[in-house]
This record gives sequence, C-alpha cells and structure tokens, in this order.
Amino acid sequence: LAGKNNISYGSPLGLGVIDNAYKQFFDLNEKYDQFMWEIEEAGRKILASDHFFRVKYDANGRPIRRFDSKTSVFQKLRADEEFIDEFAPSLRSSEFIESINFILRIIEMQNGFSAGTFSFDGQSVKTATEIVSENTDTFQTRQDNVLIVSECLSDLVISILELASAMGVYSGNVAPDITVDFDDGVFTDKNTRMDYSGKAMTFGIMSKMT
Repeated sequence: LAGKNNISYGSPLGLGVIDNAYKQFFDLNEKYDQFMWEIEEAGRKILASDHFFRVKYDANGRPIRRFDSKTSVFQKLRADEEFIDEFAPSLRSSEFIESINFILRIIEMQNGFSAGTFSFDGQSVKTATEIVSENTDTFQTRQDNVLIVSECLSDLVISILELASAMGVYSGNVAPDITVDFDDGVFTDKNTRMDYSGKAMTFGIMSKMT
C-alpha cells in the first residue's frame, strides 16, 4: 500500500508499488530475454560442408556473395565430403510461457493483485465489473490506495494554500472542502454508471445536482 513499509519498519517513507517483487521482476526480464533469444535462434538453418562456401571472385577481383553474410541461416562445417542438410530446432514456447506466467502469479500475490491480473491461463478473462462485484484483491488494493492518496493530496493542497497565504499571494480559505475524484473507468463501465444514475433519478433516490 502507499505509505507502507514492510522492509524498514522505522522508515517514514513508503515503498514503491513493486518493491516487494523486485527480484521477481528481474527474473521476469531475464526469462523474457531468454525466450526472445530462443525465438531468434530457433529459425531454420542450413548446414553445409565448406565445399559450398568457397569464395569466387568477379572480373574486378571482388568476392561474389551468394547470400547475406549477416544471416545465421547458413552454417559452415569442415568436412571431407560434400553435404548439405537442414536443421530446424523445436521452440520451447510452452515451457517459457509457463515459467513467465508462474513469475507473474508471484508478482500478483506479492503486490496485492488478484490471480489473473497479469498472468493468463488461456481460459478465462475477468471484466472490470467482475473485479468489482467479486471484491477481489485488486479492487481492495486499489480502494486502500485511493484513501491514502486522497488524504495526501488534500493535505498537499492545504499546505500550498497556507504557504501562499503566508507569502501574501492568497487571501481565501486555507482549509476548503477538498474532493479528489478518481477516474473509475478502469473498474466501472461508464455506461453502466450512467444507466444506474438515470434510474436513481427516476425513482427519486438521486437528485440531478448530485
């Protein structure tokens, strides 16, 4: 949570959002790099004896290139007899994806998010409405942080007004009623909210000024 510190209890400073999962993020980055490297190196390769790689020159004495020298498709092997063969290594995609999802599930747990927030099991995807209705860890973590951040922002505004008043550049109320409006569009469908508000006004539960 914002403002909390479970590593150094005596520190007045809070931890970052992902500080409890720093090692897992490092592992995730390393595993992703390995996966990308394997994808790049798992391409089809042509293995051939060095007989096929003899350099020929044109009339001006310049070597003639039969293929791009920067590519890793063609691999030269020293051999007594001529041969050419194809090598297509299998990609271990399922193992890498499973490892990445495992690390993501640990990150979800350590940072107060619900299972499936970052990881994906290939079967189900939760909507924002389901997250709210099920009162999940993600929604609870968000709500707790909203309360703390709202209080901090209100104190910051009051401090700015008090400082401005002391400097003589502001003469208004230094302790106004401050409301912090967070955009809930991520967790609540705005069309659903509009429909709810319309019905509430129809039955007299909510006024048009609300």
